[in-house]
Amino acid sequence: MASWFVAHEGLDTTEPVAVTVGGLDGVVLDLRLAEGYASGCPYEGYEGIPMVPMLIGVAPSDVHHVVLGPSTTRLYLLTGQNGRVVAIEVTDVPGGVELDELDAIVADFDFESGG
Repeated sequence: MASWFVAHEGLDTTEPVAVTVGGLDGVVLDLRLAEGYASGCPYEGYEGIPMVPMLIGVAPSDVHHVVLGPSTTRLYLLTGQNGRVVAIEVTDVPGGVELDELDAIVADFDFESGG
């Protein structure tokens, strides 16, 4: 999954780095809209806004998360039970909380205790 993001022409990314969060192993990488990328959004009401689909849910979910400028999204892709992907998304928007501060919150996640 991480390789798709790295290879996408509409994204500037960091290289995936191995990480463990709350007992789950995976990778983390940063995603930004590539400068000059102009492919528009396919979603009704947002046509023409440059963005890259990031996390799209399947029915009955209505989750549609995208990467758009000028924010940076840090995406954790972890291996959960039965090989399912657990995705954690934190976004640094201009004037908002820095990614390093958000990392501190993610570091407190616990997927092992069940509580």
